[in-house]
Amino acid sequence: MKKWMVMVLACGALQGAAWGGESRATEALAEELMSLMKVDEATQQALVMVRDSMMKQTQRMAAQSGQGNLEEMKAYQAKVMAAIEEELSWDKLKGQMVALYADTFTEQELKGLIEFYNGPVGKAFIAKQPQLMQKSMEFNQRMMVGLQPKIEQIAREFQAQNKAKAAAAAAAAAAVAPAAEPAR
Repeated sequence: MKKWMVMVLACGALQGAAWGGESRATEALAEELMSLMKVDEATQQALVMVRDSMMKQTQRMAAQSGQGNLEEMKAYQAKVMAAIEEELSWDKLKGQMVALYADTFTEQELKGLIEFYNGPVGKAFIAKQPQLMQKSMEFNQRMMVGLQPKIEQIAREFQAQNKAKAAAAAAAAAAVAPAAEPAR
């Protein structure tokens, strides 16, 4: 019986070592792929675009509202952006991203993707990613501008419904509550 237990444990240990080696190989391939794809640069570019977009939005909001100091709003945005950049820095994201890629793609798929990104079409795709990302953000912003009035209308309707419910609940509570006796 002890021999069987030892054999089972030994097989399990060998299997775990083999899986661990496969995992390290997959992680190395994932890291190579992300390097080819320039994910670190794309992450930094995305943060710059987010910062620029936030600043433009802050300026529009200040101009529309006529309230608040633009410099105070910019300082607030700068603090928010610093927190975002700190949490989403490539140094903090890299290990998690490697794990995501390694968990999502097989070793063979990663090798195929590396081959693709080493080729001319893959290199063109990588080179054009910043333009594509910029155009996508601009498209999304235009869509949100058109959607904003609808969202505001839905919010006003929601607030009106809640006010009506609150008023009805208050009226019902007042009707049920005993009338206060007059003071003597």
